[in-house]
Amino acid sequence: MKKIMILAGVLAAFGISNLNAGGAGALGTASVEEASANGAKLRVNGADYLALVKPCQGWQKGDLVQILSGSANGKCLTSVMLNLRTKTKCELLCDAR
Repeated sequence: MKKIMILAGVLAAFGISNLNAGGAGALGTASVEEASANGAKLRVNGADYLALVKPCQGWQKGDLVQILSGSANGKCLTSVMLNLRTKTKCELLCDAR
């Protein structure tokens, strides 16, 4: 637990947020700017994301997403987004170029 708290402190010092552990709700909405054909790579708000567990299948350019955890600017370790058109969630690796 102590190592996690130290990591959180280091991330905060650099202005990087991680998962919203409390699940307090959405952190905003954004638009998908690019989506790979298989849904493995996304660009949202100018930041690149990579699907962690499974591809974000069916996600398309122009889809609105609700950011449930992480960050809209890609400054995070992971992010969870909900596609408002497909009603599917996707867990993503942030700033994944």
